[in-house]
Amino acid sequence: MNKELYIYKSLGNSLPNIPSVTGIVNRGFKKMYFRTSRRKKEKYLQKVNGFKMLLEPYENVDGALFFYPQLYERKEFNFLKEILQNGDCFIDIGANIGAYSLIASNLIGDEGKVVAIEAEPYNFKKLKKNISLNEINNIDAINLGVSDKSETLSLSINTTGNRSGCSFAYEGENTVKIKCKSLIDILDQSKITKISCMKIDIEGFEYKVIKHFYDSADRNLFPKYVIMEHLHSSDNLSPIELLLKNDYEIIDKNYYNLFLRLKQNKN
Repeated sequence: MNKELYIYKSLGNSLPNIPSVTGIVNRGFKKMYFRTSRRKKEKYLQKVNGFKMLLEPYENVDGALFFYPQLYERKEFNFLKEILQNGDCFIDIGANIGAYSLIASNLIGDEGKVVAIEAEPYNFKKLKKNISLNEINNIDAINLGVSDKSETLSLSINTTGNRSGCSFAYEGENTVKIKCKSLIDILDQSKITKISCMKIDIEGFEYKVIKHFYDSADRNLFPKYVIMEHLHSSDNLSPIELLLKNDYEIIDKNYYNLFLRLKQNKN
């Protein structure tokens, strides 16, 4: 790691948890450092939250984990630490490079299971690498898109530094054909019968996926907790309203995500 990047990384790693502080990195350090295209291709093996991860600092999620790991998804990770226990099952829809899945894998132990679903092929390759680096055996990594049926869809690929922004909800200049299955079929494939928590972040495609799931699944399969990004909706259809109609309640939120809990007044 060259001296300039080391300085920026050290400064980012020391940032306090105050509003908008990450903008100093994203609009300052990163912009200055990646002023040459050569640097945008760099990869580094780093220790993040106790896990080894191969990161590309130019990328959005990778860069956050590289420059300010103490702040990235801080509330979400603390929430997982509060609710997940040994033997639980965590479903990670839109797993990206595995930050959530790695945290969850440690919390649920050898008796638990993580199902990490990532559609974008390049992200999935990095997800598998990060699992392998940590010799983890309780993560079932699946390279599929999630839809309401078995089909092949065009995935729009963001190649400008934010591969976490890939989506089936719209078509951009760069697309790739991806095989998709319904969430119920994927869970059946992984032999999942009970879910403690599900995180879903699939850039505006949530409604189609969860509507089919909640219309078709037995209530015993409903996740007890759901973490879902609330900045996107598709065709003016609200996945949040859909969850509320299926007996969930919002228990917390931040700028990006909602934290929901299944009410226990039905059996």
